[in-house]
Amino acid sequence: MKSIQHKIYALLAFTGIIVLIASIFSSASQQRTLAQDTVAENIKLLADNYFDSINTMMLTGTMANRELLSQKLRKHPNIEDAHIIRSDIVNKLYGAGNKNQTASNNSEREALQGKESLFIEQSNNNRSMTYLRPMYASSHYKGTNCLGCHQAQEGDVLGVVKISYSLADIDSEVTYNTLITTSLLSTIFIIAFVLLGIVFRKIFIVRLKKLGHAMHLTLRIEDNAEDELGWLATSFNQMIATFKDNIAQVSHSSKVLIHSAEKIYTSADTTERAILEQKKSTDSVAAAI
Repeated sequence: MKSIQHKIYALLAFTGIIVLIASIFSSASQQRTLAQDTVAENIKLLADNYFDSINTMMLTGTMANRELLSQKLRKHPNIEDAHIIRSDIVNKLYGAGNKNQTASNNSEREALQGKESLFIEQSNNNRSMTYLRPMYASSHYKGTNCLGCHQAQEGDVLGVVKISYSLADIDSEVTYNTLITTSLLSTIFIIAFVLLGIVFRKIFIVRLKKLGHAMHLTLRIEDNAEDELGWLATSFNQMIATFKDNIAQVSHSSKVLIHSAEKIYTSADTTERAILEQKKSTDSVAAAI
C-alpha cells in the first residue's frame, strides 16, 4: 500500500523543481536581457562619438587618418568592427574609399537606404551585436553644415556607422551567474524541502498514524491541538466513548434478558413438576375407585 505521505512528498518535490527551474530560467533571461540592453546603449553612444570624431576630422582636414581611428576602436577587447560605410553620394564626390567602406550585405545596403538596425549575430558559437546607424545630410548637425561639402540634399544618407560588439564575455558572465544562482537556489530548495518534510511528518503523518492505531475501545488519542486533526481526534474520542456506552447498555440488556429467561425456565420446570404430581394423584384416585 502506498503511503499518502510519499504522494504528498512527490507532489511537493515536483512543484518545487518546477518553480526552481522557472526561477533559474527567468533569472538567466533577465540578466541576459539587461546585459544586452546595456551593450545596445553603449554601442549607440559609441557610434555617435565615432561619427562625431569623423566629422571633426572632416572639418580639420585629417580624414587621411580615419583608418587609424577605426583601428584604435577595434583594439578594444570586445569591439570586433568599427568603420564607416560610404554612400554613392560620397563615392561620386570623393571616390570609393577603402574596401571595408562598401556595403557587403543586405543589412548594410538597407542601412544606406535609411534603415537604422540593431541585431545579434551568431558566429563560431559566439554572439555579437551589430549596430548600423545611417548618417543624414543636415544643414545644422551639431552646429555643422553638411550640405555644402557633400553637395547633398537635406536628409540624404551620406553613409552608415557600423559597430560590432562581441557578447562572448557577457554570455560567459551570465552563464557563471546562472550556475551560482542554480547552486544557491538548489541548496535553499533542498534545505526547505527537508525542513518541510520534517514539519509535515510531525504535524500530520505522526498524528494520523496515532489515529490509525487507536482501534481499541480503551484507548484515547491525546491531541489537544486547535486544528483539523485535533478536532478529528476529539470527535474520534467522543465516538469511542459513545460506542462504549452503547456496548455497556447492550451488555446490561443481555444480562437482564438472560436472567429473565432463567426465571421463566425455572417457573416452567416447577409447573411441569406440579402437573406431574397432580397427574400421579389423579391416577391413584382413579385406581382406588
